[in-house]
Amino acid sequence: MQSEGNAEFREESGVLIVDLTEWDGTVEDSSNLSADEEQFLSLAQTNDYRGVVTDVSGVSLSAETQSYIESSWAELISATDIARFAYLSDGIKAMAVTAKLDAPAEVDNFSSIETASSGLATPEYTS
Repeated sequence: MQSEGNAEFREESGVLIVDLTEWDGTVEDSSNLSADEEQFLSLAQTNDYRGVVTDVSGVSLSAETQSYIESSWAELISATDIARFAYLSDGIKAMAVTAKLDAPAEVDNFSSIETASSGLATPEYTS
């Protein structure tokens, strides 16, 4: 389901997929990001997901964008009961974001949506 912002949301095997691949990575226009964040919280708080995968493949993860993700998305994670989060991105930047994300949940990074969603859907998954 498309949000009013940059994200597309869907479910795969009990895992919420947040597709941000169409996002240009800029944080200047926060109205689109706010719409995405509101929809994420609504979905996360009204459904029983085993995990969340955020796909930022191909998104320019500038220092400003990484800083935004580290602060804002940590707050979003804290506002849910979901215990497993994963980021899908090209290269080392996803690992950098994941390492700096201070959230009360398991957070990991993957290189494919299939691996991430199947891994998080598994009850015995540990990062």
